[in-house]
Amino acid sequence: MEANSAVFLSSQVAFIFRKPLLSPESLYSKLSAEMNGLFGDAPTINPVPFISGDKELLDTPVVQAVSEDGKYQVNIARGRIDFYRHANLAENNFADTKEDFLEKVLNITDLTVSENTIQWMGFVVAYIYTNNDLNARAKKIINPDLMELNKGESNSFFSRNTNRINVGDISSNNLVAIGSGSASKEKQDLVNGIMINQDFNTRPSENIIDRVFVEKYIKDAESLVKIESVIEIIS
Repeated sequence: MEANSAVFLSSQVAFIFRKPLLSPESLYSKLSAEMNGLFGDAPTINPVPFISGDKELLDTPVVQAVSEDGKYQVNIARGRIDFYRHANLAENNFADTKEDFLEKVLNITDLTVSENTIQWMGFVVAYIYTNNDLNARAKKIINPDLMELNKGESNSFFSRNTNRINVGDISSNNLVAIGSGSASKEKQDLVNGIMINQDFNTRPSENIIDRVFVEKYIKDAESLVKIESVIEIIS
């Protein structure tokens, strides 16, 4: 990765269920079959107990699987399913992966709604800004008076801001998280920099979330991604 550049890492969709899944393993089996064994034959099965009302356990993956090439990842908990599309070295922004990402997401949507009702969804893009001057970047984000409380240079920081916006005509949360971190692409060496995530989610609602809704929501959200603007602010 080149220094002082914005590197696209991944896109993610999350579906949160209205009621807990009885068998995440069953949903995974159907998903694997529908997607022609995309994730291989040996997912990781975690022995997560089911305790009604325990949100942390409901969000803890029961089934986890990654494709052989590391490009696709799925986590299935009793309360949610998360799908990730990791970018390769030639894919520099979401647009480079959008068609493939949407195809897989819509397949997952169809299978998910056949098993359960989706209460709300999230769409996330993740980048890393490959700049190692954490102290200078922190000064762009953290209140200077707070930084002066403890003398010395910053070696880590984190900031998150959430706004209520409309994605298309859907009232949504728009979350931007910025913080020091490290990442790699295609098993290259880890690179330090500034992690930037932008997360759009529909909030619990009465919207019928099906493939038509999901496709439109992701396309509408794509036009609201502000990664380049974030980098301009912190540079």
